[in-house]
Amino acid sequence: MTNKLPPEIYRRRRIAAAVLLVIILVLLGWGISALVNRDSEDSEPVNVTRDDGKEVTPPEQPKEPYAPKSDKDSKNDKADKSDKDAKKGDKEGEDSAKDDAQAALASKKDCTLADLQVTATSDQPNYGDEQPTLAITVHNPTGGECRVNLDEQQLRFEVYDLATYERVWSDVDCNESEGHGELVLAPGEEVNYAATWSRLTSAPNKCSEEDRVPVPSGSYIFYGVIGDNNSDAYTFNMR
Repeated sequence: MTNKLPPEIYRRRRIAAAVLLVIILVLLGWGISALVNRDSEDSEPVNVTRDDGKEVTPPEQPKEPYAPKSDKDSKNDKADKSDKDAKKGDKEGEDSAKDDAQAALASKKDCTLADLQVTATSDQPNYGDEQPTLAITVHNPTGGECRVNLDEQQLRFEVYDLATYERVWSDVDCNESEGHGELVLAPGEEVNYAATWSRLTSAPNKCSEEDRVPVPSGSYIFYGVIGDNNSDAYTFNMR
């Protein structure tokens, strides 16, 4: 014969179970709230209080001097190409979009500065004590003749420190540009320019021996630029 417990025992057990359930729910709610608040705090800049009581906001991360070419707007469906690449997200889709963009350019009968494809390279990716020889290739991908006045749309070589994106040298700071007069490119034609960098810094009106100092070892970014049309970034290293 089974001995039954008094009814008040069962009632106490049910009350204890209900209280325990409430405690668990409260703890779960508190944990979720704490996680959400922490994520929100992590997404915002944190001010640091100095010993003198002043708050200091950490500096923003340096930004690239030029946006990648794929991020730029143009009149020849480059924006459509970028949208297609983002939606497809695979190599085949990207190649197809590039082919479409090239075909659209080739069918154009008028050519503007923005249509020109500017490419930056160097004679080698890594340097010891050598002075880098930098090169700019300008290609006309359209079906029309392209004319650019280089006296108005300056051709220039620009080098930036990869760690800080600070411009450390440009050929036109202390010398004349490698390009002069009118640049005329037939459909599909390209032209090359070259400049040797002495590995010394430069800046506008900072061309004396005292102003120009050797750059440290490290990684650098090279851009070829005509007017407001720049190449993609080309990275090289110097020790």
